[in-house]
Amino acid sequence: LDILVSSPDVSTYREIRGNAEITFSVPFSQKIDGVKLFEIFSDLSKDISLSYRNQSIIASVPIGKESLEMCSQMIIKAKEALRDANR
Repeated sequence: LDILVSSPDVSTYREIRGNAEITFSVPFSQKIDGVKLFEIFSDLSKDISLSYRNQSIIASVPIGKESLEMCSQMIIKAKEALRDANR
């Protein structure tokens, strides 16, 4: 997870209020197909929530025994939602 959160696609990772939260960078967020990202994350887990603040996509999942692996998968899978023209 440390390697993945240090990528330019991720702005921050933090644990807050019982959730692990990934904020994707503004440039990465601008290249994402939001509907496709929602579908990908819904397939990963029903516990993932998405929001959009300050031009960044924020994904969060409740902290638990699988949360670190889930965060890693969210960062990896998010790339699948890049719009074709921007890959």
